[in-house]
Amino acid sequence: MAVKIDAKFNKYVNISLDDVELKWCKAQSATGQFDQYSPPGMPKGEKKWTCQIVLNETLAKNLIKDGFNVKQDKDGDWCLPSSKKCEKADGTPNRPVVIVGKDGFTPITTELGNGTKANVKCSARKWPTTAKITVYLEGIQVVDLVEHSSVSFVNLEDDKEEVSF
Repeated sequence: MAVKIDAKFNKYVNISLDDVELKWCKAQSATGQFDQYSPPGMPKGEKKWTCQIVLNETLAKNLIKDGFNVKQDKDGDWCLPSSKKCEKADGTPNRPVVIVGKDGFTPITTELGNGTKANVKCSARKWPTTAKITVYLEGIQVVDLVEHSSVSFVNLEDDKEEVSF
């Protein structure tokens, strides 16, 4: 299944990706490249909700043919990056990414961890100046939740001491 983008460059196309795996999902809390404490003259960065959508190889290669920015990560997974800015160009807030459970109604407030299975709704737009296709994250229906956990490891010098960050 390949997603086709309208020949008119400024059109949005809705995309449904069912039974996909999620990685690096920051859909509950927005992230930004730079924070409020950036040095003077440095950009503040835009806050956005982000998620890497893991695709099977066939779909990934079809999307690449259509111009999508699908890349293979260090684990060998084909990932489609998706994001949504927290604010519109005029400064008004964007509607947050909707995250619900299997039933389609129950809100999920737990942070999604790598390996979460989900159905994802996105929209895509091809930009006329660069011919790049941007994928905007709209909603996530969690099918099999893997909760995000902080990284922890055992200190090798002392097996009894656990360090978390």
